Amino acid sequence: MQFRARHALLVLVLGIFGSAAISGDPALATTTVFTCAPSATEAAFSDAHCLEPSTGKGFKHVLVPVGEVTSLALSNTDTASNTTASAPTRLTGSISGVKTAVECTAAIGSGTVENAKNGEELFLSGTGALTYTGCSVIEPAGKGCKLKSTEITTKSITVTSKEQGSFIKLAPASGSEFASLTIEGCSNEGLNNTFPVTGSLKVTPTGATLTAAHESITTQNTLKFGGQKAGIEGSMTVRGEATGGGEATTTLTAT
Repeated sequence: MQFRARHALLVLVLGIFGSAAISGDPALATTTVFTCAPSATEAAFSDAHCLEPSTGKGFKHVLVPVGEVTSLALSNTDTASNTTASAPTRLTGSISGVKTAVECTAAIGSGTVENAKNGEELFLSGTGALTYTGCSVIEPAGKGCKLKSTEITTKSITVTSKEQGSFIKLAPASGSEFASLTIEGCSNEGLNNTFPVTGSLKVTPTGATLTAAHESITTQNTLKFGGQKAGIEGSMTVRGEATGGGEATTTLTAT
């Protein structure tokens, strides 16, 4: 079975499959882009996500050459209930001293990624943008708060694993703003305004999924909602296609 085009899950691998394997220095280990390719005799995995160990016939990691660009498609589809449902994305912060949370039921995105090198360090680098739909204000409840638009689209975002260890860092490609959203209709007038989401955050790659955990993001203290510390929780599945054609890339795994 060939894993090509838009049906392939992107594999990002850390540690033994990353730059440490090349340089011999564990301090330089970062997440890099691999293909989970079919193998008739040298398999290390039994599944197309390169997660389940195996030998013989199956799948193996193949490093994507430095500079080979891969087109990405991201979605929160199949990220909950053992990959049978969509996990919502929730942004939580404090506006005018009131806990405020916005939840979006669907998320999609697109972009590109490639392996890059800085001295002995091998890392991934890319850009993209995300669109969230089905968005609503879920806290404070019972105050009449709603969003002016139920769709939120980010500005261009950069992604990198350079010097990030087991994380992947996301930041605005220009300036400090990811996106802005307008809240209206609240009985608390201090919440009726347009608020930017700014800063940066580090997400965790596991299998074919990028995960943001609320506690981890708030501990980083780099993401702001309306100028105040914020957290975000959600997951995105990543799929890829080499721009030059050929076998697809697959998963995101930290080892």
